[in-house]
Order: sequence, then C-alpha cells, then structure tokens
Amino acid sequence: MESSVKYIAVGSLEGCKIIASYASEKSFKDSVKKEVDNLLSSGHEGEWATRSPSPHGVWFVQSDSIGLVYLALVKSGYSDRFAAGLLSDLKDLFVSQGPEHLKNSPSESYTRIMADDMRKLYTKYNDTTSLDKVTAVNQKVQEVKALATEGINQVMRNVESAEVLSAKTNELEGNARMFKNDAKRLERIMWCRKMKITCILVLVVVGVLLYIIVPIIISASD
Repeated sequence: MESSVKYIAVGSLEGCKIIASYASEKSFKDSVKKEVDNLLSSGHEGEWATRSPSPHGVWFVQSDSIGLVYLALVKSGYSDRFAAGLLSDLKDLFVSQGPEHLKNSPSESYTRIMADDMRKLYTKYNDTTSLDKVTAVNQKVQEVKALATEGINQVMRNVESAEVLSAKTNELEGNARMFKNDAKRLERIMWCRKMKITCILVLVVVGVLLYIIVPIIISASD
C-alpha cells in the first residue's frame, strides 16, 4: 500500500542543505535529493510557502523568517489541510531546538537526534483515517465549545438585561417617591395660600364692618 507521507525534512536556505530528514526507506532520500536541492535553491527569501508537483507525488514547502525550510512530500490527492498541519507540527518540533543554531548546523546533523520525533510525525500524518477521526473529534469539541460560549454569552446578556431592568425599576421607584414628595409639598403650599386668602378676606370683612358700625355708634352717642 502506498504511503500517504513519503518524506519530511527541515533544511536551511543558507548553504541549501538539509539539516534533518526522515523517510520510510533510506534509498528514497537519494531518489528525491535532486528535487530537494532544487527546492532549496529556488531563490525565495523571507517567509514563503509553495506547493509543487513531483513524480513521486506533491511537495509542500514552507519557509520561516530566518531561512529555515520545512518540506513534506506526500502522495497525490493528500489533503492540503493535513499537509499544512504536518508542516506546522514539524516547525514546532524544531523551533524548540533553537532556529539560529539549526540554520548554521552541518548537513543532516539532526537526522539521528530527531529521528524518533520525526518518525512519530511521519506515522501520525501517514494514517489519514486516524487523522480524519481526530479532526472529527476536534470539530465536535469546537462545536461544543461554541455552544457553551453562546450559552455563557446568553446568560451574560440575561444578567445584563436583569441589571438594566433592575436599574429602570429603581429609577421608577425613585421617580415615584420624588413625585409623592412633590405632591405633598405642593399640597402644603396650596394650603398655606388658602389660609392666607382666608385671613385676608376675614380682615377685609372686619374692616368693612368697623367702617360701617363705628360711625353709627359715634352718631348714636351724640
């Protein structure tokens, strides 16, 4: 059965060399050496990525900002998503070794050191059935996380709505108390005005009566 992943490697644009590589058969490394040399001497600078055909399948190549290159040769029809994941994991694996140090390392100097880790990556991405299952599980996890997040957001919105409603209720209660106090104050003002008017009317009536009665009393006395 044809392998899904045929070859993985980490190289350096400086000196166009492979620092570490892995293939199921050592002889396969020799058969793709010329293709690897062409990819490393492509003249690209900075961060870049490419996908190019090969007699053995398809090359996926990605470079970082310091000139390290991550390569994967996979069979035709291999998922671009899986290939991108393979290169990303390969990069993470070697970044921990110190990129600047790797760039200046001799050719194939890390092949033996990183053999076990690279074999695990090779095995993981060669089993596309398991990758599909893992992807499906991860997708389910993401869906559950999305639902949980939405639930939390809904609860927070409900809490905010309750807080807004409580604030409005408190505001209405405050307005009601203020209205009640204003009504009482207005009632007292109106009562005072009524009493003033009553007193004035009484004084006027008394004054008029005195004005009429006093002259009569004086005339009667005479």
